Parts: sequence; structure tokens; C-alpha cells
Amino acid sequence: MKNLYLIAFTLLFSFCSEKTETKPEFIDQFSVSFDTVIVDSKGEFIDLRDNLFFSGLSPNKSYLINFNRTDVQSERINLNELVFEKRIEYEKEGPNGIGTMISSLNVSDNDQVMVWFYGLYAFFDQNGLKTKDLALDNIAPDLLQGSDVYPQTIYEVPRNKDRVIGLFNSWKENDFFLLEFDLANRTSKRIELPELAKINAYKTEITVNGNFAGNLAGSVFSTQSSDKLVISSSLINEIQILDLVNDSLYSKNWDTPLLGAKRQFIGPKQFEYNPEQMEEISKNSEEDINYGELIWDEVNEKYYRFSSKKKLTESKNEEGQYTIISAEVFLSVFNNDLELIGEALIPEITSAPKKHFAKDGKIWIFENLDDELAFVRMVLN
Repeated sequence: MKNLYLIAFTLLFSFCSEKTETKPEFIDQFSVSFDTVIVDSKGEFIDLRDNLFFSGLSPNKSYLINFNRTDVQSERINLNELVFEKRIEYEKEGPNGIGTMISSLNVSDNDQVMVWFYGLYAFFDQNGLKTKDLALDNIAPDLLQGSDVYPQTIYEVPRNKDRVIGLFNSWKENDFFLLEFDLANRTSKRIELPELAKINAYKTEITVNGNFAGNLAGSVFSTQSSDKLVISSSLINEIQILDLVNDSLYSKNWDTPLLGAKRQFIGPKQFEYNPEQMEEISKNSEEDINYGELIWDEVNEKYYRFSSKKKLTESKNEEGQYTIISAEVFLSVFNNDLELIGEALIPEITSAPKKHFAKDGKIWIFENLDDELAFVRMVLN
């Protein structure tokens, strides 16, 4: 096994959040350290082309399943031993068919892999066989039969396997909402996310020959812990929290010296597609604040969130595109009640983190090192 340990440094940062009575655990100093580990591929190909976007962790974080859309297979990576374990082959069609595209996947506590996409809501075992069809589109046919509503993330609720909750997006309207399913009774309930209506102030509609062709809008994320489902956006410094125990929905928002309350740049409401204007809108969006998704650290009982402001070139390349030079990356830390403890610029991280998660009390950040799967591991003390 190849392990490259680069214990780099330990630096001290000051947080830039205000002390208030609602933040009794406020930390005004903290230290961070880094190391880098490389996964031993055992001579096997590990597909990094999608930057682990279509991957999921086992509940105990001992392994990762990475879906390869091109070859319709997955790689299982042992995160404890940092080694490639096995390849899982799938069928494209038929009773065990998975298709060639998925939204993403989750791994259940019995090693079943839950996969979802338009018309696909099913569990597969780790030999590639379909073991259970949830058929959520048959429970809510008015919403899920067809391609108007996109299934972004699906979760099993801990301690109740008959309860499934999904984050969905009616993409034409850019309307995000939750659907809660009772699998035993084959019923569903829609849960609105009213605070996310604010992101539509940033929506830019694209037309081609006067016809609707899509929207430019920010990202919406969801994060699950044992008792909460947290919904956030890349555009506003705000979250909505679904309490899975009490079935209550509430929100929290912040306006901090480093990250503010929301993105400042707002593009045009509508434009007829042309590459030049698309590049200008994208550049302005990328160079403004982009709030990242929250991740849950069950060891330290903290939530973490990276946010970034990218720096792009002043002129375009030969393909007519601006290219990313670097990024300012900030880390926000929240306690178990999602009270903001503090946030700081992390100058050693110079690009917006791709796939990342908390494991063993550390933040693991995916890196592609010369086509080898690696993770930079960050420790907060």
C-alpha cells in the first residue's frame, strides 16, 4: 500500500464571528494540520473523471462506493486500509438494470446500495443485483412519473426503514421541496422549503430561439445526521433544518464579516443563449461567494462547511473561456445544534474542495494526484 504522509504544518487562525449569548461555545482560536494519503489501487483502474461526484460512504465510513457511469460499474474503496477492494459490475437493462446514469447513491447499514434517478429508486447488493425496488414514482405518480421533477438526494431515516425522505427539484421553476414516503402504507407527503424561494432572485432563464432551455441557478445541498436533515444553498448564508425526531422544520441564517449574508452578483433574468454572455455570467458568479454543503462529523459532533471565492483569468483562452487561477477557501464550524462557532480563511487550500466528508474526526478532501485517488486530511484542534 502506498501512503504518502505530508504532515505539513500547524497554524493558528482567528475566527471572525461575533460572540453572542446564542454561541456559548464560540472559539476565537483554533489550529489545523494536514496530511495526504494515497489509495493503493492494486493495479486496478479507479474512475476519477467525475471527481467522486457519484459516490457514497458506508454508514461507519469504512468504505466508499464510486459509480463509473462510462463502464456501468462501481469501485469499492476501503478507507480504513486505503486500498481498492473490489469492482461491482451492473447490468444496464433488464430486471437488474441500473441504466447508464444516476443522480447519486447512498449505502445502507446492511451494505445495500440505494440508487436513484428518473424512474429508478432501488437497492442493489454489492454483486450488482437489484434486491429491492422502492418504486417511489408509483407512490407519487403526479410528481415523479416523467422528467419534470429531478430526484436530487434520497435518504433512509435512521431507526425507521419504512420512512424515506428525498430532496426534489422541479427544475423549470427551480422549486426545491422534500417528499417523505411511508413505504409500509405506500403514501407520500410533500414538505415545502419556503426559505429556498430566496434563491430565485438569482435565477437566470436561458432561451434558444425564444424557447426555454434551462436555468442558471445556484446549487442546493442536503446533509443528513442521525436526527436532522439540513438543506442549504450556495447562494445564501442560510439553512433549513428538518428535525427527524419531532417532524419540525425551522431555519437559521447568518451575516458574518467573512462570508456575509448572501451572494452579491445577480445575473440577468433572461437571455438568449450565446457563449460570450454565458462566460461573463459564470465568471461573475464564480468570483463571488459560493457557500458549500455542510458535512457532519459524528466523532466531534460538529458540522463543517467550506465556502469559496474563485479567482479567474482576466482574459479568455483559445476556447473563449475564463480559467480558474486559484480560490480563497473558508471554513465554517457549527455545533450539533447548528449554532455557528466560527469561521476562518484557510490559505493552504487554494482550490474549492470537491468531494469531502468527515471520518475519524478529520475532514477528508478528495484529490486526484496524477490519476491516483488521494485524500488530504485536515484536523481541527
